[in-house]
Amino acid sequence: FIIPVPFYSLQQGVVWMPEQMIVRVPASGHLEVIQVKPDQMVIARQPLMTLQNTQLSTEVAIAEQQFLLTLAKIRQIELTDPNKSRQMQAELVAKQQKWQVWQADTQKLQVNSAQAGLWIPAQPDMKTGLYLEKGAVAGYIIDRPPQQVRIAVTQDDHALIQARMRQVEIRLNNDMSRTWSANIIHTTPQGSKELISPALSVSAGGRIATDP
Repeated sequence: FIIPVPFYSLQQGVVWMPEQMIVRVPASGHLEVIQVKPDQMVIARQPLMTLQNTQLSTEVAIAEQQFLLTLAKIRQIELTDPNKSRQMQAELVAKQQKWQVWQADTQKLQVNSAQAGLWIPAQPDMKTGLYLEKGAVAGYIIDRPPQQVRIAVTQDDHALIQARMRQVEIRLNNDMSRTWSANIIHTTPQGSKELISPALSVSAGGRIATDP
């Protein structure tokens, strides 16, 4: 007689955070002040960190100076040359708007929490002086356990999984003794040359080789 051997495929993945839990840097700059500690509970709109951007600060100062200089010129000639004074009003408005735009960009250097939850920085050893690009992930605000995992599957395994899959189980790297039942809610049929997370690469301890 023949005893059927269970078939299984072991794949690596990452716990995927919903976008609302991700804190992204709204403007580029160097980390100047860290205002909360890792694993600290925060409330909505609480300051998390402050960045410094010397170039941005310089642009604000220049725009302010140009606005004030134009305003002073208008006040000097508004009695002696009213027509020219009125003509310069449009220039004044434009310079004021430019100044306000730079000021608004400066306010983006303050990174705040969008919601209440547990603050987890993207880098546990994050220190002042670190440069963060606009849009970079600064950390996460966890208000509930994440419910999604993204899996990177090779093309060879993908066909087998699609044809023979009966059950899905998840084990976390820090607790391999426990399993969680799961369902596949979405698959990407076409292949991709971009890895879903650097954590799955060989250089980070994963099994997928990447081209540096």
